[in-house]
Parts: sequence; structure tokens; C-alpha cells
Amino acid sequence: MITAKQAQELMKLNGTVRGVAFRIDYDNINALFGKDKVKIVEDYIKKLGIEVNYESFRNTALYPVGLRFISLIAIKDVFKLTDNDIKKMGFNAPRVSFIVKLFTRAFLSVDALLTRANIIWKKHFNGSLKVIKYSKQKKFITAQLEGFVSHKIFCVYLGGYFESIVSLTLPNNKVTAREILCDNKKGIHRFKLTWK
Repeated sequence: MITAKQAQELMKLNGTVRGVAFRIDYDNINALFGKDKVKIVEDYIKKLGIEVNYESFRNTALYPVGLRFISLIAIKDVFKLTDNDIKKMGFNAPRVSFIVKLFTRAFLSVDALLTRANIIWKKHFNGSLKVIKYSKQKKFITAQLEGFVSHKIFCVYLGGYFESIVSLTLPNNKVTAREILCDNKKGIHRFKLTWK
């Protein structure tokens, strides 16, 4: 659960996110729980002192990154979801985002994808995404977000998001992601992705 005070603190965080992220939440709510359930999430957020209408978000417009975290928290609370459910939502996100699908399908290999990872990230969020280590032979990638203050729910979501993007270039492999460093004070988040 989140309080109105905590929500207001999240809204003060520096950073932006494209509206497409909220449209993806809208699509997830409709697909998983039914269209009539979107209003329940909007009402939950309204009780926190924030007006939200998922249908009014414009895909390319910029919104406060804190609102992204609040949206996920509201969805998790309303539908009593687990962290694993949130990770699955993150996994589904690139598969419904036209921008991400366009970029990842243009790159038929992990190598090509990694050279453009930061561009894909910047299409949606502030901060930067850097590849710290990569070994095709050992089948792993260590990627780091810098200049991005997050929330623990979004870190879980990103695990699924990164798994999905890499798996689009490795369709015959099982990709797993886990966060190995979370430092919100410095805005650094490091993820290790492996595949079999």
C-alpha cells in the first residue's frame, strides 16, 4: 500500500517517462482484468491526490517518472499482484510497444541490440543504459542504468522488461534477468542477464 504522502514524494522525483508506458498499463489492465477495471485503478490513484485517466495519456508525451511508479503500485495493490506478476507485466511491455518492437526487430542479434540499447532506453525514459560486460560465449550481459532514480516495484518490472527485449533477439533461449545493484541515491541500477 502507498499513502498520499508517499505518492507526492514520488511525484517530486526527477525524471520523465513517455506516455506509452501508461498506455501499456492500460492494455495490461484490460487484457488481464477487464476494461471496467481501469476505473478502479484510476480511483485508487485519485485517493492519493492525483488525477489519472489512462485513455488520455499521449504515447510520445513526457510525464513525471514518479507517476510511472505510482501506476504500477496501484495496479499491484488493486489486483493483489505479486512481484512475479509485476515482472510478467514488464516482460509483456516490449511486446506491445511499437517503438521497442521496431528497434528490436531491426536488430537480429544481441550484439546489434546492445549497440543501440541506450537509444531504445532514451526513447522511453531519462538517464542512460550502458552495457558494462557482455560475453556471447558465457551467455551473459551486465547492463547498468545511470542517472535514473527508481522505485523497487519498477526494478522488478525492469527485470521482465530486459528479459523480454533480449529474448526477442534470442527466441530459442530462456533469458533470465536479476538486479544485482540498486542504488537510488546515485541513480544506479545494474542488471545481469543470462540465457541458456
